[in-house]
Amino acid sequence: MAGVNGDNQVGAMLRAARDGKGITLAKAEAGTRIRQKYLQALEEGRADELPEPVFVKGFLRNYAIFLGLNPTEVVKLYESEYGTKKPDIPDVEPELEPIRTPSHLTPAMLTVALAVVVFLLVMYYLYQQYAAPPPPPTPTIVLDLPTATPVPTVAATRVPTPSQLDVVVPDLLGMTLQEADTALRNLRLTVEVVDRQFSNNVPAGVVISQTVKAQTKVREGSVVGVTLSRGTQMVSVPRLVGLSYNDAVARVNAAGLRAQRIEVSAQGAPNTVVGQDPIENAQVAPNSIVKLTVSVGDVVTVPDVRGLRLEEGKDVLLKAGLVIGQVSLQGKDRVPLSDLLKVCQGCILSSDPPAGRIVPRGTVINIGVRAE
Repeated sequence: MAGVNGDNQVGAMLRAARDGKGITLAKAEAGTRIRQKYLQALEEGRADELPEPVFVKGFLRNYAIFLGLNPTEVVKLYESEYGTKKPDIPDVEPELEPIRTPSHLTPAMLTVALAVVVFLLVMYYLYQQYAAPPPPPTPTIVLDLPTATPVPTVAATRVPTPSQLDVVVPDLLGMTLQEADTALRNLRLTVEVVDRQFSNNVPAGVVISQTVKAQTKVREGSVVGVTLSRGTQMVSVPRLVGLSYNDAVARVNAAGLRAQRIEVSAQGAPNTVVGQDPIENAQVAPNSIVKLTVSVGDVVTVPDVRGLRLEEGKDVLLKAGLVIGQVSLQGKDRVPLSDLLKVCQGCILSSDPPAGRIVPRGTVINIGVRAE
């Protein structure tokens, strides 16, 4: 079969379809029962390495169906690129003189019968040469010869035909790999994992897509590729301690996480992150909350020492990191009698700054004490 120069649209179409499904030539050979060298010759446009056109068209139909293409369009495109060539059929010249026999066969009918026999033998020989193993059963040619004059009679001859498209691909979405394998094996199909992808909605190990759509008809033994979920793609928590609160929030958001502020009194610059939860490099789900412990400076809250005796109140203030300032005695001339009566004589009436105020550590606290 002579090669043809020019663009190989048929081969490009077949190769693109096969590559798109992630199918190797070896798997295509197993699925179509067409030898790999002919599949490769079809894709690369090496027409001189292909058998007779009648076989090439059969190969094209089977290969197109296997790849999910329209077989009629593929064959038409092949004919437009390469043209057609009818297989050579030996011509049998009729006898010059008709043979008179008791049979009802005429010389013309005898010639046609002989030509059919020769054609079938040639076709069978070519099929044996080019078809992929295992070879089909050997056809039987029966010649029924009349007694008076030998006249060949052709018996029914079995010609191998492509497998029928009688298997419907099921919907595999949502199945585990084992479930998909069982479902396809029951239909004499094969599953193949072609990819694994992260999914926030589908659990790990579950089918999220398939190369052959559900309800598509394919041959028995075909391969159906599936993509499995890897599950949710976890996020690594960045290092945040030591950053300003604004910078830390920017990093948290960039990682697809959310920040939560928790203020504490601590040494160091105010508005600085001094702790984080989860810790650095922890693996968490997207949109998780990261708690940021933020320093408001080295500050303390003035404790409430009202009602305590002076020495007892001083001890509480000193332990809180504050400094005792001026102690003043206060009587009814400065404080309403109702307020004086709330505490005992010699007990603390008030503090300045007052109780509950947040102040820097080491702040001086002035104390007012009941005088009478």
